[in-house]
Amino acid sequence: MAKYQKYAEYQDSGVEWLGEIPKDWGVLKLKYAVDLISEKSQDINQKYVGMENITSKNGKYVHTEEVIPEGISNTFKDNDVLFGKLRPYLAKSWLASFSGICSSELLVLRAKEICPKFLQYYTLTDEFINQVDSSTYGSKMPRASWEFISLLSIPKCSFDLSIKIANFLDHETAQIDTLIAKQEKLIELLKEKRQAVISHAVTKGLNPEVKMKDSGVEWLGQVPDLWKIVNIQIVLNSIEQGSSPIAQNQPPQEDECGVLKISAVKKGKFIVSESKTLDFKSQLEEKYRVRKGDLLVTRANTPLLVADACVVKVEPENPIMMCDLVYRLNTTSDVINEFLCYWLLSNSGRTQIELDARGSSMTMAKVSQGHIKAWKVVLPSIEEQKMIVNYLDKKLAEIDNLINKAKLAIEIIKERRTALISSAVTGKIDVRNWQHPNEAKTELSA
Repeated sequence: MAKYQKYAEYQDSGVEWLGEIPKDWGVLKLKYAVDLISEKSQDINQKYVGMENITSKNGKYVHTEEVIPEGISNTFKDNDVLFGKLRPYLAKSWLASFSGICSSELLVLRAKEICPKFLQYYTLTDEFINQVDSSTYGSKMPRASWEFISLLSIPKCSFDLSIKIANFLDHETAQIDTLIAKQEKLIELLKEKRQAVISHAVTKGLNPEVKMKDSGVEWLGQVPDLWKIVNIQIVLNSIEQGSSPIAQNQPPQEDECGVLKISAVKKGKFIVSESKTLDFKSQLEEKYRVRKGDLLVTRANTPLLVADACVVKVEPENPIMMCDLVYRLNTTSDVINEFLCYWLLSNSGRTQIELDARGSSMTMAKVSQGHIKAWKVVLPSIEEQKMIVNYLDKKLAEIDNLINKAKLAIEIIKERRTALISSAVTGKIDVRNWQHPNEAKTELSA
């Protein structure tokens, strides 16, 4: 915040978590700054807003498929602030841009002493959210009560200044959000490149001069002339399915045993922390124990994630066994596990998987051992498989590094956004002389 000036004088707000505020500002309880709107409606023809329609921490509205509300809903009007009392740590606060009805988990606040947009920004600050979250009740579905929230303090400046602060934050956060969007776009492009690199290497090889042949498979196209096209069954000794012991939903600690979650297998990576703790060591079945070098494939998941695959690169420190939603593919000497894994992750592999994935609903698709055995794989020689695996390991590490840097940049930018909002609405920075760039240009041209 170095580029922004501070106020000349400050005073103690009298509120520990709020700290100092500008000398000519005041503090009042939230209940005196807003009206809680308690009007109810059962009119399902009005536009409905649920918790899922408000993004976490940035106060934006997102459209979802139309939801028909059940029971009685709260009514709201344009410029009301809808604040989520359920799981308040999610920081869901939206300034309504239309009138309608909303979930009873959303408090409808109508500003009267401050600009509504200022109110929304204040309810997104870490200071406010932390206080609200400290008061929740209920372990599985923690909620905050209006009785507590209403007694929380809010800084009070003049109404005109609250408008200016809101306008300042609108402009600055819009710029910040643009930077975030650019980094998110970069991540998507890098992920697309990652997928393209895998798909090209396992279907075309590394030599652009190699003689090609028609695979005879429509979705596969041409492949190197000396490569074989076989059913995966040809390169399998067996397929093992894990077990489902009773376990605690937390990773095993030292000297404890665990069982995998399906989330342990993700886009070629083995995430050992995605496991549950067995109640007793005696529950560990050695035949299902996960070892270094294992090729794991998920048996059930959403259509986009089912048959996700990975190779275990490092021996797990704690004894971990496969769950019943994970297969282990025991392969012959004709294929390297890492190569087969990359094949399953490729576009060609995913095409077969998505054709075969079946389920009672589109939220949980399944693949059988028979499906896996019938899928086709293009096989180069073992030496060429090793070259391809080494190339992909190195290339994907470079891409993943760029993705991680972009993700880190997003986190830093988001932290700056949060800090800027907090500084502006609590008077830690002085924006009284701030002008919107368009206004400044108009003055200069005049």
